[in-house]
Amino acid sequence: EDKLRLEVPDTIEALLAAHVNVWVITGDKRETAINIGFACSLLSSDMRLITLDSSDPNVLLNQMNAALSDNENKLALVASGSSLYFLLQDDQIESFFLLAKKCQSVVCCRVSPLQKASIVKMMRKKTKKLTLAIGDGANDVGMILQADVGVGISGKEGRQAVLSSDYSI
Repeated sequence: EDKLRLEVPDTIEALLAAHVNVWVITGDKRETAINIGFACSLLSSDMRLITLDSSDPNVLLNQMNAALSDNENKLALVASGSSLYFLLQDDQIESFFLLAKKCQSVVCCRVSPLQKASIVKMMRKKTKKLTLAIGDGANDVGMILQADVGVGISGKEGRQAVLSSDYSI
């Protein structure tokens, strides 16, 4: 149904205060994803927003290096599917991970189902921490299966996420 529930912003604020990393990984357009990030308190006006939205590897590397050298600001990362195509390659994944780890919040937009699964797999492998993926449609199945704990939301998107999850709501 893609509606933001009333408790979501407070819940995300509490998770961030507890130093739990929260990512939004969506197929939505960049502007929509950023608006959702602000609406659910994942992004705030006191964060420096780093936007990686290019298919040019040189541009992405320059942007990442500039962000990695920033030690003064609270950082938030917004990465598009076209940039993730390059950033999730074996020779760049470590730099992307270091940048994502430095950011307080991460929003990935225009992401394919395979990229969703790859991001969860990368974070699970690199951090060696418990991962939770929550999704509501068939495009979230790979991500749910890659996570330690998968939650499927039953709604208008169908039942594929629910059928592949550990828990459903």
